[in-house]
Amino acid sequence: MGKAAAIRLAEAGANIVLVDLNKETGQQLADELSKKHSGQKFIFKAVDVTDANAVEECVNSASSEFGSVTGLICSAGIAIPSLRLHEVNLKQFQKTMDVNFNGTMLFNMMVLRHFMKQNASGVTPPKGGYTIVNIGSKGSVEGLPSSGAYTASKHGVLGLTRVAAKEYAADNIRINCLCPGLIWSDMMKQLNESGKVEMSKEYLLRQCYTRRYGTVEEMANIMNFLMSDQSSYITGQAIEADGMWAI
Repeated sequence: MGKAAAIRLAEAGANIVLVDLNKETGQQLADELSKKHSGQKFIFKAVDVTDANAVEECVNSASSEFGSVTGLICSAGIAIPSLRLHEVNLKQFQKTMDVNFNGTMLFNMMVLRHFMKQNASGVTPPKGGYTIVNIGSKGSVEGLPSSGAYTASKHGVLGLTRVAAKEYAADNIRINCLCPGLIWSDMMKQLNESGKVEMSKEYLLRQCYTRRYGTVEEMANIMNFLMSDQSSYITGQAIEADGMWAI
């Protein structure tokens, strides 16, 4: 989903710092975008989103390279195998919280510091204000059975979004949470292949009124809208893009 967002934002004219753990695929995407959009900058940084020092260095580097930071999309996320809560070990639970919630919190915190610093120094913000889009999930607004750790982490992402949106609205900073439903992403493919009936493609689609998976490109279009000045009066919202998935 992050790759699709980068491609869409590049088409809209953005300069982007791409962040991932996978150096090979991350650098490959940066090279492809640089070749296609020669007048723009695309930089790849291999970052562990759970490492506060690495996140801070990444954001500082982006600011130095581009002169300022104007937006953030937090899309890093993992899901452990479909398990009821008593079956999940503490290590699995903690890793899910570290990546999905703590990683989002750290990037929000570091980017917000730059937004506030730029405000204080008189840097002119984008027309629609500074923007953050945190990627939540249907699990941000509903309880997903057999996904206790994932649901807890994504509830946290939405809660963080709503609090931060209120805290920084007067500072010309908008923060929203995109909550996708059944999206045909790498994560969803892995869950479909887990062997659990409740994670099978057929089982899940029976609960979705549109009877289809959404695409990462559809989510990227929403992210592009939320990052643009076309959404300048939208903040603190859970944008549910789930094809009427009824749990």
